[in-house]
Amino acid sequence: IDSLYCLIGDRIRGARESVGISQAKLAEKLRMSRTSVVNIEAGRQRLPIHVLWQIADEIGTEASLLIPRQSEYYEQAQPMSLDAETIE
Repeated sequence: IDSLYCLIGDRIRGARESVGISQAKLAEKLRMSRTSVVNIEAGRQRLPIHVLWQIADEIGTEASLLIPRQSEYYEQAQPMSLDAETIE
């Protein structure tokens, strides 16, 4: 589950940066601390749906675009494994 929040945070950061809004400015608009925005973008803070919608509104996108597809999540969540040839 933590990787899901990391993926969401990455998307929020990318969308925020693409429109040129600083973390501090986004935090101000959302009436939260900059630390909360930092933690959301890092995937350390799990945000409620209504906050995701508020973030999307402030950065001019749809909340659904900030949520990865299941296939992206499963690809990210796959444990790495090395075959015998690679280990050698």
